[in-house]
Amino acid sequence: MDGSTPAEENVFAGYSESVTIAESVYSNTDAASGGISEDEAVYVSGSALADVKKLTADTVEKSEHAEILAAVEPAVTSMEGKQLSDADKAFVNLYQTLKEAVDTQKTVKVGVYDYTAVAAGIDGASETGVILDDAEVNAATALEAIEKIFKENDIDYVIDTSWGSAYFSSINGLSVTAEYSMSGWSFSYNDDDFSNMGVSAIEIEDGDVLEFHYALTGADVAASYSGLPTFKTLTIGGSKVFLCGGNNV
Repeated sequence: MDGSTPAEENVFAGYSESVTIAESVYSNTDAASGGISEDEAVYVSGSALADVKKLTADTVEKSEHAEILAAVEPAVTSMEGKQLSDADKAFVNLYQTLKEAVDTQKTVKVGVYDYTAVAAGIDGASETGVILDDAEVNAATALEAIEKIFKENDIDYVIDTSWGSAYFSSINGLSVTAEYSMSGWSFSYNDDDFSNMGVSAIEIEDGDVLEFHYALTGADVAASYSGLPTFKTLTIGGSKVFLCGGNNV
């Protein structure tokens, strides 16, 4: 089970002490041992084994590795309850860890916008108002998704937990501006009016959109402190204007 077999060959996923190889055929040399019998043998791609062994709970991605895990699952199932070598036990444990990680992951999008800072000429603002444009990421929690995509895109950030939840006090070097006492980052969940309870309170689902918008006064982005209805777009002379960032039409 060293995963070194070329991709075009098929090998048995388990390589326990009671199982020997004769050319391309695996058989149980000790039926009384409770090992894997020949008729229970499951053949999988050697490259799939090698790919799985390279993964960890931190690197496995649902979108990239679900098919690979599915390819070796029958072999892992065949090894359940059997007498396995230490190598096979380690492989089964690794598979279970990876499968659990993938099953808890959700695919969401994360965006970061500082249009207000750009318009006000705030030092440290981005050039276009778009720091991150709804980038897709797989994660188990909202906080994990945000931190993961920020790290992937080299976006610096500071999290303040002094209030008991995760508040992003600085993103991409932009934080509170002295001229605006109410300035800072507002968090939007699925295009709400920023009246959610914050990143720590969100239980993400597939397709969710998590966005940060930089505000100067709070009300310039949305009624973030009261949860009142706000205008997100306004049509003037046939042209649609996005009030919270985006492309004018």
